Order: sequence, then C-alpha cells, then structure tokens
Amino acid sequence: MNEDLRKSPFCSSDTPPCNTCSSDTPPRNTCHRSLEYHFTDKEKEEMGKQLAFETQSKRNLEDQKKAVTSQYGSQINEKAEVINTLSDKIASGYEYRNIECEVLYHTPAKNKKTLIRQDNGQRLVESMTEFDHNLFTQYQEKLDPVISEDSKDFQ
Repeated sequence: MNEDLRKSPFCSSDTPPCNTCSSDTPPRNTCHRSLEYHFTDKEKEEMGKQLAFETQSKRNLEDQKKAVTSQYGSQINEKAEVINTLSDKIASGYEYRNIECEVLYHTPAKNKKTLIRQDNGQRLVESMTEFDHNLFTQYQEKLDPVISEDSKDFQ
C-alpha cells in the first residue's frame, strides 16, 4: 500500500486506508456503522456445527473436572481419616493391641487370674470368667487323669 494513503488527513488511523483517497483528493462520503446483519443459511449451519462442537467440548471438560474432583475428594477423605486416627492416638497416649500374655489361674487368689504381658512383663489381675474356669478344669483333668476318674464317680 501506498504510505501516502495512510497519511491522508481524511482517513482514520484505526481503519484501513481506502484506495480512493489520497492526500490531494477528498474521500468519498462513506462511514462504518454497527448495523444489524442477517446471517445466511450457510453461516447459520456453520455456527450450528461450531456450537455443537463447543458444547460437547465443554461437557467433556466438565466430566473430566468431576472425575478429578471426585478422585481428589476421596484422597482428601483418606488423609483426613489418617490424621484423625493419629490425633486420637496422640491425645490419648495409647491404643489397644493384641499382646501375648501368660495366664496364671487362681493367682494371686482363688477365682482370680494373673496376666503377664510378654512384651514388658507388666502384671494384670482379673476375675476369672466361667470360660476361664472351664479351661482351667479341662487343663487340670489332662494333668491329673486320676482326679478326673474320681470326679466321675461322684456324679
């Protein structure tokens, strides 16, 4: 393009220069306005295709977001559970564990049992349960079969 066309005092700096004006001739009487434009059927068809594509793209992104959000949500919940468990342990200072114990029946007294922890030797005394009495009796019968035969005579 001719640089002189851009320097014309009649051409706006924000619009492309026209081929009809020059610095020595006045421009045609034209202007640009924003006016209503009716789309052709072909333009509408193309916009419809683009709208369908963009709608599908948006839906795919929303589905991906839901999947990721759900995944992170479950991971956050798992971490919250671990945090709560650790917090409870710290606050209480202990937890219950299955610890092997030696059992001494009728010790320190009749109908009492002593549990001796195998991990630290601590002794706990409890009352014997009916189940404990049955175990102890069965154990004693195995140790002394003569007593068990004698006890049958009394029944």
